[in-house]
Amino acid sequence: MQALTEIINAKFKGNKKMELTLSELKRLLQKEQQNTTLDLSDYIGEYVVVRANLAGTFIGKLEAIAGRDVVLSDAYHAWMWKTMGGITLLSVANNGINLEESRIDGPTKTVVVADFCELIVSCEMAYKTFGG
Repeated sequence: MQALTEIINAKFKGNKKMELTLSELKRLLQKEQQNTTLDLSDYIGEYVVVRANLAGTFIGKLEAIAGRDVVLSDAYHAWMWKTMGGITLLSVANNGINLEESRIDGPTKTVVVADFCELIVSCEMAYKTFGG
C-alpha cells in the first residue's frame, strides 16, 4: 500500500484539490495488487495443501498458478481431517492425516482451485496418507 500512497502523492504534488476518478483509482489499485503478488512458480511440481476461501481444503501436485487460482493434479478434497500429530493444516502438510478418522474425496485428475487463501508446500509422504 505504501507504493499506492506514493503514486497518489506524486500525482497531486502541490495540488490542494485532490480529484481522482473511479477509473484512475481502480487502475492504481490494480497496479498495486500486481506489484504485491508473490511469485509461487518455484513450487510448481511440488505437493501442496491449499485452502480456498469458498471451496475448502485440497492436497495435490501444483501444476499451475495464476494470481489467487491454482491448478492441482491427482488432488484430494479434505472435508474433515485428523492429523498424524498436531491440529492445523501445517501438520497435515508435514505429517499427513489419519485416513480412518478423516473424510476425504478423490483423487481427481485435475482440479482448479479458485481464490485460495493459504498454500503450504507439503511432501510425498504426507500426500500418500490421503491414499495416493
